[in-house]
Amino acid sequence: MDTGSAAQVGTTNTGGGGGGGNWDSGNGANGGSGVVIFTLPAQAIVTFTGGVTQTSAVVGVNRVYTVTETDPGSTVTIG
Repeated sequence: MDTGSAAQVGTTNTGGGGGGGNWDSGNGANGGSGVVIFTLPAQAIVTFTGGVTQTSAVVGVNRVYTVTETDPGSTVTIG
């Protein structure tokens, strides 16, 4: 009897959902991690604690931040 394919985890940094479980095991897979993108005036002060993975780029008069990972307890402070 074919039990089907194993559930697949969601794609990293997309927030995609994980695959559902099959009839035999019933175990689904984890969803993908999310991503937060925000824009502020370029002169704004932003502080990231250790454990935050982020990139930024200046676009016109703004800076666009992309946060893809944080450890529990990590913070982003604006201002």
